[in-house]
Amino acid sequence: MQQTIGIIAPMTDLEQYHLDLTIHLPRGHELTLANLNELGQHDFNTEILPPLPQAHASIPAAGYYLSGLLRKEGYNTVLSGKFDKASLEKIADEDPVAICLSTTMILKSGSLRQVIRNIREVMPQTFIIVGGVYVWKSYRFYQIFPEIAKSDFAETLLFQKGTEDIEADVFIAAPHGRESLLMVLDELKKGRAADYSQIPNLAFPGKNGYTFTERKHENADFESDITHWDYIEDMPGQIPFRTSIGCPFRCRFCDFYHIYPDIYLRSGESLLRELNMIRKKLGDRPAILHATDDNVFMNPKRLREVVETIIKSGIPRWIGFLRASSVNESNIELIRQSGLMMAIIGVESGDTGQLERMNKKQKPQEVQKGIELLDQNGITAMMTFIAGYPGENMETIQNTANFMNNMEIGYASSSYQIFPLYISPFSDLVKKEFQDKWALSGVYDHWKHYTMNSDQARTAGYELFKRTIHVPYHYSQERTWYNKERFNLEVRRKLFGLRRQLTIAIVEHKPLVVSQAILNEMTVLMNGKDMEIPLDFISGLSVGFDHPAL
Repeated sequence: MQQTIGIIAPMTDLEQYHLDLTIHLPRGHELTLANLNELGQHDFNTEILPPLPQAHASIPAAGYYLSGLLRKEGYNTVLSGKFDKASLEKIADEDPVAICLSTTMILKSGSLRQVIRNIREVMPQTFIIVGGVYVWKSYRFYQIFPEIAKSDFAETLLFQKGTEDIEADVFIAAPHGRESLLMVLDELKKGRAADYSQIPNLAFPGKNGYTFTERKHENADFESDITHWDYIEDMPGQIPFRTSIGCPFRCRFCDFYHIYPDIYLRSGESLLRELNMIRKKLGDRPAILHATDDNVFMNPKRLREVVETIIKSGIPRWIGFLRASSVNESNIELIRQSGLMMAIIGVESGDTGQLERMNKKQKPQEVQKGIELLDQNGITAMMTFIAGYPGENMETIQNTANFMNNMEIGYASSSYQIFPLYISPFSDLVKKEFQDKWALSGVYDHWKHYTMNSDQARTAGYELFKRTIHVPYHYSQERTWYNKERFNLEVRRKLFGLRRQLTIAIVEHKPLVVSQAILNEMTVLMNGKDMEIPLDFISGLSVGFDHPAL
């Protein structure tokens, strides 16, 4: 009889780390220009907005990889990106013999503890296997800093004092973990006679700490060990795929290169094999590829190889993380032909000094030129910025605002997001060299250094938002093509500017009549109608950001 394995792969941690500066309507909708225009036609009755679709994009790549792998090995799988009671009950209805929990997006032991607690409440006896990036990160830290790992450091990573109560049956502590997982599942078939002690790269929690099995080097073949999309029954609308592992850049706030120090670039043949599998599985259904690498375009040669391979696949649309400085006049046409829709770009700062302190190895003018080229060719740039990195002050914040305000963009509705500095205990920022240099102490979202602390970083991020007048904040539900068809560039900029003012009014608790006047001005711009917005509609608007000083 075919056994069922439940796979849970959350897309986000329980805690959110970017500044939520979008305006929210009831039932999860955002105040996009399309939604506001629709509401204006129906007396601002939010009930007329359709329910938000249940998007498969909420499942990271690891979930699909595990599902394809286990189905290929003869198991049935049920996959979810959610761990609420209703979602877990659906999995429980399939009577799984085990739950595989992916930790790609888990950041803290407290979050992992809560996810597993939710699973235990619905499936108290089901065998829980936990693996992925967070587990491997925790083990690497345990290896390198055992004296810290045995101290009071429980709010961060696994394998430390205070985390032994996490109710998983086994952790797979390996960078890939494929063989160990299959061995665990095979041993599980033996029931009470199962003995996992001979399986390498495992960790078991217990009252007296963790027990580890023998370490064994993994011989992962990233050319052939790809996601088996031919075994995935329900293809997502946004399909994750990985072109490489590792990153050649050594940004000091990033922990990725410490976790995966070796760089592996999949060949064009390997990429095309997976993309052809996706294309065949999709048939005529539309979908968007999502390259999940930290940096798809590592150099000009790699850029050309990736985009030419995507063009060969015939899949017309994709998004990915890349460096804007890789984009220039010699390759922008090839990038456009490949169907790149959105480039997610870690700009991090528009201040030269901050970029140098980050070891970002890019110049603001190069980044600006690349983003402008993308935008002018109809490719949206979603830029990310860090607020509060050592050296941050109001001058560096203003320089970053100037960077965005001076960009000649607008055709593709490019946008940005702000992330207060988040210090991973595996990044360069925990090294004594930089802690001494910048009077830096603390980890995660509780820290201080010579120019500000973590609370002040949130304030600085909000100040950056207030000073950025020419680029809109990122709305995940914004319909770029609707905006371009419905409004010309001048009107779009005015509408985005008014929405920014409305956000400030909500965050700073201005009287409702202030928000009412701003919304009225927006509706006049949209359709020429001067209408009085109901105050009960305005009172239902919310912004997730709480100003520390208010």
